[in-house]
Amino acid sequence: GFGQSSFEGAAKRFLSSLREGKDPGTDSRANRIQIFILRKLDKGRTKIVYTYNTTPEELEQRGEIWWTACHNLPELPRIFESENSRDLFPLEAANLLNSAWNQDGTLASKKFKPFSGYHGLELFFDDGSMARNDLSALLRNLEPVAVKLGRYAYHLDKVSRTQEIFQKSFLLLGLLLDRLGSRKEQYMQEFPYLYGQLLKVSDEMHILYCRVERDGDFPPQLVGGSFYNAAAELPLQTLTQLGQRMIPYISWAKAYQYKNRSDKEKESWRAGWYLRLYERLASQIAEQTELKTKFIEAERAQMFIGYLAQFPQSDKQNSGSNENKITEETDGGTNHEV
Repeated sequence: GFGQSSFEGAAKRFLSSLREGKDPGTDSRANRIQIFILRKLDKGRTKIVYTYNTTPEELEQRGEIWWTACHNLPELPRIFESENSRDLFPLEAANLLNSAWNQDGTLASKKFKPFSGYHGLELFFDDGSMARNDLSALLRNLEPVAVKLGRYAYHLDKVSRTQEIFQKSFLLLGLLLDRLGSRKEQYMQEFPYLYGQLLKVSDEMHILYCRVERDGDFPPQLVGGSFYNAAAELPLQTLTQLGQRMIPYISWAKAYQYKNRSDKEKESWRAGWYLRLYERLASQIAEQTELKTKFIEAERAQMFIGYLAQFPQSDKQNSGSNENKITEETDGGTNHEV
């Protein structure tokens, strides 16, 4: 169900108010609607900065398209979610596009805001011509913080309520990919997304190694995250380097998986689970008909999402009870300040 503040609920109430007349049970006969935005220049002057002619039918259709496109995403760790960030309203888009992030996960001060406050309304009525430019801007904002977000997902840091903007940004990413014709059913099977998942499982294996062999002493960078930026620029070349870097961790995991350890967060069966994920992802990538030497922006967005998304649902359904437990834990448990 949807709360009172959901986009879908708000859209339905708005359309209902348009169609009902002043008297109960009558039709408002609102066949044509003109939307316009005014900017006050000074005490006596006002300027029209945006106008659009529409109908209730078009508003309903575009509302459904908007809501569906925002959910053009795989399942993300719950640590990025909150009750207030499961929906994206059009007028929230400009703030996301104007918000730049530092590598440490803090919001960068950005005096220049190229996107007007009503840009999301333009995007709402757009058929796709704006998507490429918007995606480019959103990626510039988000890519610097990708590795830090990855560490949030692995529970090495906490996410506060002030960072709900990340989840809103994911929804906007899903919408922009949809406008560019990239649906999750397709991109989740392709090289960029699979590569992001491979970086994620590389991090997971490195974390397990550090918990077992280094008593929880984590380095500044995890293996997958250390290759993230290079992978976005030179994916094929970096793939080879990642494979070489992972050799000692894979060898360790192959031996450790049979140790029958059951210490909290050091369980040996985790190693076998990560190994199977790593090998399957590497195999899926090897089967791709085209491994690009350079990613276009939509593909970089897919890799970004893949790096942060949960592992496939089939792993939860087909694995044993112990492995179900680990997938629940890595979803973003309740022991964090979200």
